[in-house]
Amino acid sequence: MGLEPIALAMVVIWGWAEAVMAVAVAKAVAVIKLFIDVLLMVSSFESLEKRSRSDGNEPLRLF
Repeated sequence: MGLEPIALAMVVIWGWAEAVMAVAVAKAVAVIKLFIDVLLMVSSFESLEKRSRSDGNEPLRLF
């Protein structure tokens, strides 16, 4: 016989909601990855900057 209209609508809405959630999760993961990449880039830049400022005899300062 097939699905009743209400059941069919629920299946369609459920599928749409899953697709929307998948896109939202993918965007959240991309934003978190971008944030981590920026933090790593900044920390490596600061590390290079500190190394270039220090003498050969002077120990590296962390702060």
